[in-house]
Amino acid sequence: MNTILPALIIAAFSLISSGAPARAGESAAQPGVWRSFAFRAVSTDAKADGETDFKGSTAVMSTEQRVAFLNAYTDYAAAWFGDPKLDQLAVTPGEAEQRVGQIKPQPLTVVRQTIRLNDGWKQMSTSTDAEKQRDRPWRKLQGAELKDCELVLPPGTNEVLDLAQSSGWRYELRWDARREQQGQPVRWAFGSVIAPQSSWLAGEGWHSFRLQADLAGKRGYLSVDGNRVADFALEHAPGKPVPFSILCDAPTGLRNLVFIDYHDRQHGRATQEESEQPGGVGQKAYNDRQPYEPVVLADDDFRTKPSVEGWNTPSYDDSRWLPASLPCVHGAFAKQGKTCTCAAPLICRRPEKCFWKSKRWILPARFMSMESWPPRARTGCR
Repeated sequence: MNTILPALIIAAFSLISSGAPARAGESAAQPGVWRSFAFRAVSTDAKADGETDFKGSTAVMSTEQRVAFLNAYTDYAAAWFGDPKLDQLAVTPGEAEQRVGQIKPQPLTVVRQTIRLNDGWKQMSTSTDAEKQRDRPWRKLQGAELKDCELVLPPGTNEVLDLAQSSGWRYELRWDARREQQGQPVRWAFGSVIAPQSSWLAGEGWHSFRLQADLAGKRGYLSVDGNRVADFALEHAPGKPVPFSILCDAPTGLRNLVFIDYHDRQHGRATQEESEQPGGVGQKAYNDRQPYEPVVLADDDFRTKPSVEGWNTPSYDDSRWLPASLPCVHGAFAKQGKTCTCAAPLICRRPEKCFWKSKRWILPARFMSMESWPPRARTGCR
């Protein structure tokens, strides 16, 4: 069997990417400065005649060889781009927003008056599963106070949720926190494991935290405000609860709690569908070709949802609805079982039946979509 040695992979790699990587301040137009590289593996297998698939009908590598290939690729890429942890964004959200802001808006008409309806949109999502909506045990913690958009936890050890709900492969846990009063840094515990000190909450204001747990590799990775700050050992004892606890000596605010488990599809944890492969052979597979399936186990923004009854009437108070920008997206796996109701500027075929309120047209009984023209009646959007 053909063997691909890591040394051979790196050598072939270096030959093709022998140009020097671009440095800060250098122009992309400068000759001899390359900002990317090509990665090749060389094989003596007779079947490797020209380019072959990484994994496919013309592939010649085994699973172990593909893993070695990817490891060599990531090591070289980390050095090439000067990003040892490969966690730097190519474009920051601020840079993207700045560039979008430079796009000129479509010119308005000169003779007829045109009213732009891009501003003033609001949205509210409601759950169709009332029982699931009530299943939030962290809101019932002794001494905890629920405010709008925030759960204030009392001093002490607060067990928020049980991480043992995970299927035991990988999961991620996200939350925002702030100290309501001065005191010692707020700590996090995952079962018997106390998070490293670099991830503790010591500053002022709200901060975002994210735990990425790889139970197969027995590792945990913690990020604060988008930057990874801790890499530590993490594993779950089989059949025992693993509480996510917040340890504080002063009241601490909690918001935007999200717990997502990832089911490993390679071990039969999801339903496959029969599909026809080339040659007419039937085979069971996943349509999206993902090796895992995300499942939301907790999602709480601690908002007290207002009633949506009569949302399209003049007297309805939408002050507690969230602002939204077009295109207003609501969906994906995290929003399964929820419906999004939009109250916003509206287009109507008969303007005399509408009235203007808070920068938006209100049409009783129905509203029109801006997704296409001519507009069409809708009662909600997903």
